[in-house]
Amino acid sequence: MRSRISRTPDDLRLNARKVYCTNALFADRIPVSGTDDDGNIVYVYVERNAGGLSVVDDWNGFGQRTSASGTVIAGNECPNRR
Repeated sequence: MRSRISRTPDDLRLNARKVYCTNALFADRIPVSGTDDDGNIVYVYVERNAGGLSVVDDWNGFGQRTSASGTVIAGNECPNRR
């Protein structure tokens, strides 16, 4: 698992890239799993319009273009980083 959820002085920080995130294009909140600072696997729900989160409409597997799935990018790699 390469997704990281780290604690900062102000809040939590998510750094992740998930390919084929089911229904992410229509979701209000996107579930993400990752490893925290202590090595535990944790789950968070990120608001779809959160700063530093991008959902890319790039899924077209086996003609399933209408599955509303895509790649989710969060944190340092994200083009929408604020």
